[in-house]
Order: sequence, then C-alpha cells, then structure tokens
Amino acid sequence: MALAADKPRVAIFPIGGDAADSLRERAGFSLRTKLDRTGNFDVIDGPRMQDLADEGGVTITLATGSEHVKELASLVDAQLILWGEISGQELRMNLLDLRVDGPPTQISRPVKQPTDLRFAVEEVLEAIEGVAKFEHPIDQSVWEDDLSRQLWASGPNLVANGDFERDGA
Repeated sequence: MALAADKPRVAIFPIGGDAADSLRERAGFSLRTKLDRTGNFDVIDGPRMQDLADEGGVTITLATGSEHVKELASLVDAQLILWGEISGQELRMNLLDLRVDGPPTQISRPVKQPTDLRFAVEEVLEAIEGVAKFEHPIDQSVWEDDLSRQLWASGPNLVANGDFERDGA
C-alpha cells in the first residue's frame, strides 16, 4: 500500500448551483468517497474544502477561473482540482489536473432522477487519469446465449410440467 504522500492530492470544492442543498452536498460527498475508495488518491475531506472555499472570500462556481481555484488548492498541495455546479437537471464540473499541462476539462452529465447522480459522478471521475471505469454488479440472473441454448436442448427439463403440456400444476 502506498503512503498518502505518494498519492496525488485531490481538492473537490463544494458544489454550487441552484439545485437543493442536499443534492449538492450528496454530489460532493459522492465524488470524494468514490475517488477515495479507489485507493489511488489522497482526497481532502469536505469540511476542510468548505473552510478553504470560505477563506477564498468568493463562492466557487462553475464560472470561477482556474487561476483562483489553483491558488486556493495550493494551500493544501492539491494536484487535482474539481469544482462545478448542479443547475437545472445537469451536473457540470471542471477538472484541472496539475500533473499534466493544459486547461481544465469541462464535463456535463444529466441528473434527471436521484439515481442518475451515481452515474454522473462516476463519469466525472472516470475522466481523471488513473481512475478505472466503475463496475456494477450484474443483476440479470438468466442469460440467453449460445451455451445456454445448447445446454437447454441437450439437458433434461428439471421443472415439473415446465412446458405446460399436461393439465394441472
């Protein structure tokens, strides 16, 4: 296991926008938690990021310039910076990776239902170099493929009256 000093530090500023406070807080918490669970990053906690944003004296929004957030993130030695908003039915984030040279990447994902937030957050995080695609358990219990059709044709039907050829149960 790598030491925290070996991991890139990530600053995720409080999410702005006109969405309900609870949704914006959940989005920030989800971003930090999912990124922390990868084990590849040292993610700065939410209360510290709120304090950092308050120290800046300006509300951090999607429109906040990268130089301003870079200056604030330098106070916690962050190499990755995320800031953005949830407005209307859309999560819009800026991602600035100081490990590579270039402008911030802008990412927009729809959040029309509460369950959409999970997938929108994952898509934002997948844009970070070093974050693998998130996997989800398969909830499909039965597969119809060549192998299952072959086994069905050659194996016995173990269900009593499974083809309903006889009357009764």
